[in-house]
Formats: sequence, structure tokens, C-alpha cells
Amino acid sequence: MNKLNELATNLQSPLFATRDTIEDAFHYAHTVIEAIPASYRGAAYTALYVLVNTIAEEVKRLAEEMQHEDE
Repeated sequence: MNKLNELATNLQSPLFATRDTIEDAFHYAHTVIEAIPASYRGAAYTALYVLVNTIAEEVKRLAEEMQHEDE
């Protein structure tokens, strides 16, 4: 569990707020992206989802490592 906690801590930035749920955070991100000019939205959504997918893959890797350590 320490590795997951370390990952989460390293991802956080004290300069920015949080939302109560992941769904709320996605809604906020989508609201912000929809407020920028349409010609930039594709790049913003791409950056958002590349980041999300990368975090998801890292969490899965760490969970797998933790599972192997428990065996």
C-alpha cells in the first residue's frame, strides 16, 4: 500500500484544488475544456485522457506488484 500512497502523493500539487469524487473532477475538467475555443479542445481532451490512462496503467502495475509481494 505504501507504493500506491507514494504515487498518489507524488501526483498531487499544492497549487491546485481537488474535487470530492473522480466524477466531479472529470466534470470540472470537461467544463473547463468546453470553455476554451473549440479549435483547442481536441488537444486539451487528448492531454487529459493520456494523463488519466497513464495514471490508470501505473496504478494497475503497482497493484500487480503488491499482489505478487503478497503471494
